Amino acid sequence: MAQPENAVERTADRIFPSDEEAAFRKLMDQCMDTEPFADEANLKQNNMQHEWFTSQQAFNERNRILPGKASHLDRNWILAEQELMHGCQTGPEFKRYDKLSVNVQLSGDHAENMPEKLETFEEIFENFPDRVPAELKENLNRCGYKIPTPVQKYAIPAGLADRDVICCAPTGSGKTGAYLIPMLSSTFRFGQASGKLEEPFSGAAKPDTVILAPTRELCEQIFREALKFCHKTYHLVVKICGGETTAKCQVQELAAGADVVIATPGRLWAFAQHGDIINLSKVECLVIDEADNMLSCTMRYYLNEIIMNSENTMHSKGQMKDKLQRQTMMFSATYPHDVHMQQLQYLHTPIQMQIGAVGSVGVGIEQKLIQVQQKCKYKQLRLVLSEFQDGQINLRSDDWQRLIVFCNSKWQVENLDKKLQGETWPSGARRDFYHTVLHRGLTQPDRDSNLLEFRWGSKNILVTTDISRGLHIDGVTWVINYDLPDVSENYVHRCGRTGRGNHKGHAISFCAENERILLDEIEAYTGAEIDRFDLQPEDYKDIVDESDFNEKDWKKLLDENISTKPLYTQTDVDDDFSLSSRRGLRDDINQYM
Repeated sequence: MAQPENAVERTADRIFPSDEEAAFRKLMDQCMDTEPFADEANLKQNNMQHEWFTSQQAFNERNRILPGKASHLDRNWILAEQELMHGCQTGPEFKRYDKLSVNVQLSGDHAENMPEKLETFEEIFENFPDRVPAELKENLNRCGYKIPTPVQKYAIPAGLADRDVICCAPTGSGKTGAYLIPMLSSTFRFGQASGKLEEPFSGAAKPDTVILAPTRELCEQIFREALKFCHKTYHLVVKICGGETTAKCQVQELAAGADVVIATPGRLWAFAQHGDIINLSKVECLVIDEADNMLSCTMRYYLNEIIMNSENTMHSKGQMKDKLQRQTMMFSATYPHDVHMQQLQYLHTPIQMQIGAVGSVGVGIEQKLIQVQQKCKYKQLRLVLSEFQDGQINLRSDDWQRLIVFCNSKWQVENLDKKLQGETWPSGARRDFYHTVLHRGLTQPDRDSNLLEFRWGSKNILVTTDISRGLHIDGVTWVINYDLPDVSENYVHRCGRTGRGNHKGHAISFCAENERILLDEIEAYTGAEIDRFDLQPEDYKDIVDESDFNEKDWKKLLDENISTKPLYTQTDVDDDFSLSSRRGLRDDINQYM
């Protein structure tokens, strides 16, 4: 059987019976080949966005509003100060890497001529005295950057040497800093610094640097890091991502100019296609984060249009420069072979870096697997959450540890959300779990507020889908895979939400009999067997006592669970697995429609 072209097709091959496969593939072809936003409603929306843009610029002109930055009244200034006060996502967290031997492989044209790896940020500053501006050095010192991680030791010198880079490095290894530092160094040296203008900004925004990410939440995360690096400078950082409620605000912000744009590809394409809101012709630096995710399904369509204008949907006046005339860096924690071949069309003689083993889980993450019947999963989850939350009782909310529960579909997330909302146990006790949820079915304001609750600790349990696979949230010590992911690469990304930097983490995966095929694929991909966590008799008794099973003989059930007899008949497996996985697949399709 031929290797499927992408992760969604792999899932389809495994889940769908033959009589449905053709219809599914036709739907996927429509998702991937049909030009988005071609109907009248979206053309009307584009015209409305242009009106917002021109109206805001006219308002700025009438009132002599300058695009000034470096002011304690600027809201991004305030946000950067808050981020600095709450600490940095990178820098001081990475002391563990000093004592680790990490395998690093470099390849590509003239890789042997690359600058030697540098052991401290002071060495980087000394070896590139004309490349790292003083403002950036000062902000790096504010953030506590002292010792670079392995990915930073190699990627930063390559970026400062103006080389294109393809980098595969484990989650939580400092990739954001690895591309922000060289890209912003270029922007500070050659960019226009819109905040210095002494006249109101007019015309389309012409950013010098564009950073693309697959989700709104990851854009927000990168945006906050970029604000810290650009703090007390005149370089304007603008975030552009989906959500109808944010479009007008983003257009109005772009009306004042933008030097660094952090965007999801769909929204950037919508703003840039006519070249009158954003003009990409001046882009010198391009970053694609989570490249494996970005090169899947219709995100690939947007990338092709933004970068190469493959189907001429971009106006020629706003088209991005050829790859020979710009610097491009692509980063990810996983790189399937088909993605690796696709990305080469965007880069010019790139240096390819592999930090550690491809597909490996972070070194600070302890992985465990609990083999459990599907109908026992929720009972097992409740026990784990109870034990986790009991350990937080004597801590202030600011010191709470955090836990993420991953599901394969928003349907499953909503199902767990309802069950966890203060249910009454058979004993009569009532237990409230301080949890929130995140999935693509929520409105943008709900997504933002829920994520903020989890980020700042008022809720310390997040139930989510793979939309959160790229997020960095401080204090996440546990990850639970309630459903094993349909795509093996997502297992690595999920586990990488914990054990980041200098911290240790724990990843527990529930595996039902009908998920054994997924488990085999995950272990083959990571190259390591996940440690099995055998339930002790008293643990299994607790699950049974809290369950609604008719059979209360826990010893009998335990014997059945560890016997060689399958937990499900083949009919049970097909019915149960198809139902949950089709729902998850339908969610994945809906996000692109």
